[in-house]
Amino acid sequence: MKPLITSGYDLTITLYAKYLYGDNCFEYSPHGFDEEQRVMTEVPISTNCLYYLISRATLVATGAMRRGFAEAGVENVSPAYLGVLISLWREDGVQAAELGRRAGLEPSSMTGLLDRMERDDLIRRQADPNDRRAQRIHLTSHGKAARDPALAVVEKVLGKVTRGVAEEDLALTKATLQKLLDNVQKERHPEQTRKP
Repeated sequence: MKPLITSGYDLTITLYAKYLYGDNCFEYSPHGFDEEQRVMTEVPISTNCLYYLISRATLVATGAMRRGFAEAGVENVSPAYLGVLISLWREDGVQAAELGRRAGLEPSSMTGLLDRMERDDLIRRQADPNDRRAQRIHLTSHGKAARDPALAVVEKVLGKVTRGVAEEDLALTKATLQKLLDNVQKERHPEQTRKP
């Protein structure tokens, strides 16, 4: 069975991958809609493009985690918060800049993320007594209480999405994805490349 485009997001990433890689990665299926002609048309469907597969896998796993958090009673936890929360569950009161580095986030992204987490009563900012220019990020009582149910959801979802994948294949996948991330990091910040 051919995969179907089920959302505008699917269409966007599929067309972008087509732009990048041409028709080599695509089959065609009659599920598009030509606004001008008001008729269904053939739309490229990605079957083996890396960009599509990474994007689609991320979307599916993120949706499953979001539903899992809601079912576990921690609906104020978003999958986007996990990098920061896991860092704080390991060590509370970390400086915001260091927390962003550990979570792999740019300072511009970090500010907005912390705003949302503070709004959702998961963290609070506090001035660093040793550095007036810096802030330390602390978990609230809700942020601390979310730890066990949120981590249980993460473990359950990851268990489902990796079901049937051999350990060696999973290890190779992780290593490959890390290499892809390293390549992007080198492009964005050549001075901060990881040491082998």
